[in-house]
Amino acid sequence: MDQKKIYQIVVTSSALLRFQETILNYLINNFSTSRVIEIEQKIYKKIETLNSFPLKGINENIFNKSGVLFKSLLFKETRNLELKIIYFIDEANQKVYVTDFSPTLMHPSKKNKP
Repeated sequence: MDQKKIYQIVVTSSALLRFQETILNYLINNFSTSRVIEIEQKIYKKIETLNSFPLKGINENIFNKSGVLFKSLLFKETRNLELKIIYFIDEANQKVYVTDFSPTLMHPSKKNKP
């Protein structure tokens, strides 16, 4: 029987830092606490799908200068919140490394404007 490979997901420290400083900060300033928790959980559930389907993302040629094939998943929650989850696959060790959370669309809500 053909068994499906399961990849270990590793979120790098630089990706975590970017998430905390950019993404989480934006969420906290623009959404309620319960909504922040909900969105954060959805982001991590999207990442978890890579453990079974690491090839599902699109190739990110802009990052592929090092010979490593980077891919991305698009996470879209609202019309004002969209980000790319950047990752690469280490096939030899069956790991997926999430290396960045790249905001593609993050507009502050009107409620926070002076």
